[in-house]
Amino acid sequence: MVLLVFVSIMLAGCGGNAGDSNSSASQEPTLAESQTSDGARTSEPPEAPYESPSNAARDETESQTPDDAQASAPSEPSPNDAARDEFEHYLYAELIEAAELQELVENAYDAVSGDNYTDDLTLYMAIDEEIIPLSQIFVAVAEGVTTPKSKELREIHEMYISYATTQNAAFTMIKSLLLNQDYSQVTVANEKLAASRKDLRDFMAALDEYAEQVGVDFSAS
Repeated sequence: MVLLVFVSIMLAGCGGNAGDSNSSASQEPTLAESQTSDGARTSEPPEAPYESPSNAARDETESQTPDDAQASAPSEPSPNDAARDEFEHYLYAELIEAAELQELVENAYDAVSGDNYTDDLTLYMAIDEEIIPLSQIFVAVAEGVTTPKSKELREIHEMYISYATTQNAAFTMIKSLLLNQDYSQVTVANEKLAASRKDLRDFMAALDEYAEQVGVDFSAS
């Protein structure tokens, strides 16, 4: 009899605990619920729908103002940039070989003229065998330089060609008067040499001015 009462008490106790557990469980907030500061339960707002990267990029593009779009667009080279690039190519690519030949011609003539003059035969041999052949190559290379697109740069290069051709004509005249011992043409030959050197000075001055105009750090003088 005592055993039956004990078992009944135990069963009653278990039943009561189970009921309390179920009651507590029923009062626990679900995953979709949260509790406010005053204890009231509210439902959490539903999650935002998934937005694909392409849609996000499109929305961002559409939200750009015209000023933003203009700022992000690649800038086109200005006319001055093109002129500067052409001038640098002319100086450091097209003109290199001609400038080297110019120096060879000038050095060869200076070695046998002026203070270095010794006699007509030595001068004649140098002009005939070395100076004129080099001068003719110099003229050909100067004339073969790629024609610049800039009108102003084309006109500057024409000064250089004039220098080369006038100087070559002077050398040819000096060779002839030495060969024929006709010194009546010495003045004319010297005038041609002077004219060619003026062409060179004008060319160098024009290069300096044009370099400053297009923003290139260069000095021919």
